[in-house]
Amino acid sequence: MKEHWIWFFRGIPFGIANILPGISGGTIALMLGYYDGMVEAVRCVRLGALIPLALGVGASILAGSWTVLTLVQLYPAPTYAVMLGYLAASGLIIAAKADMRYAPRWFILVLGTAAAWGLAAARGGAVGAEPGMLGLVVVGMAASSAMLVPGISGAAVFLLFGYYEIILEGVTRLDLAVLLPTAAGIVMGVFVLAAAMEYLLRRYPNTTYALLAGLILGSTRMVLIEPTPLHAVLFAAGFGLAIRLGPVRL
Repeated sequence: MKEHWIWFFRGIPFGIANILPGISGGTIALMLGYYDGMVEAVRCVRLGALIPLALGVGASILAGSWTVLTLVQLYPAPTYAVMLGYLAASGLIIAAKADMRYAPRWFILVLGTAAAWGLAAARGGAVGAEPGMLGLVVVGMAASSAMLVPGISGAAVFLLFGYYEIILEGVTRLDLAVLLPTAAGIVMGVFVLAAAMEYLLRRYPNTTYALLAGLILGSTRMVLIEPTPLHAVLFAAGFGLAIRLGPVRL
C-alpha cells in the first residue's frame, strides 16, 4: 500500500509538468529520481505502479487545468509569451542532444520545423481548433508517447495540433466527449507509440532528437504574439526556466 501512495504522489508533478508546453514530465521524473522506474513499469505493465501513477497525474491535471485555462483566457498574450520561451528553449535543448555537427541533422531539424510551422499556419495559429473524435485519439497517442521522453512536453503536442485549449476546457468541464477519446489515445500511445519512440531513440538517437527539436521549434507558431517589453521579460522567464530544468537528462 505504501508503494501505491508513492506512485500516486509521483504522478502529481508529472501531470502538472505536462499541462505546460515546454516543461517535460520526463525531465521532472528524472529530476525526482523515478524516471527509470516509471519506464520499467510501462514496459512490464506493472499495474500496481501505473494505476496510482495515472490517478496522481489525473488529479494534478484536474487541479492545474483550471488555473492554466484561466490564465490563457484572461491573460492570453502574457501566458503565450511564457509558453513561447518554454518552447524555444526546449527546442534548443533537444537540438543540443542531437549532436548537430553534421549537415543531414540540420536538414532533419529544418524539415521538422517547417512541417510543424506549416501545420500551425494551416490552422491559422488557432489554439482552440475544432476537435474530432479521431483527431483527439491520434493527438492523445502522440502526446503520451512524447510525455515519456525527457525534454518533450505532452502539452506541446496538443498545442502543435491546435487542441491545447480545447483539452484544457474538456478537463475543467469534465466533457466526456473530449476526455474519453483523448484518454483512449493516451493509453494506446503509452503502450504502443512509446515503445516505438524508445526504439528510435535507441537506434537513431541523433536523427530522432533533431526531428523532435524541429517539431518543437515549429510549434512556436501557435503562440506567437506581438512583441512588447513585458512580453520580452515573460519570454525570458519561460526560456530561463526551461534552461534551468534542461540540463537534467539521461
